[in-house]
Amino acid sequence: MKAKKLFFKECHLAGRQYHDVDEVWDQLKVGLVLRLERDLDNRYDKNAVAVMYDEEDKEGGPTGESYLLGYIPGDDNETIALILEIL
Repeated sequence: MKAKKLFFKECHLAGRQYHDVDEVWDQLKVGLVLRLERDLDNRYDKNAVAVMYDEEDKEGGPTGESYLLGYIPGDDNETIALILEIL
């Protein structure tokens, strides 16, 4: 069964200049699936949600490498943080 796509929110990526975006920029394409992950240890934002890129090999399998691209901005992350906590 194919997963149904659901548009939830569009926002910019906060803090990208401090993380791994430049390292994997050439691998990022429109439509690429990224992973959202709660950052419960974030001392700056109790609702912090990290945007992660999990690298794949040429066959689409995981390489085990994950990259922190940045965060959902603080003004937009409360609802997403709550959803991730109940999943």
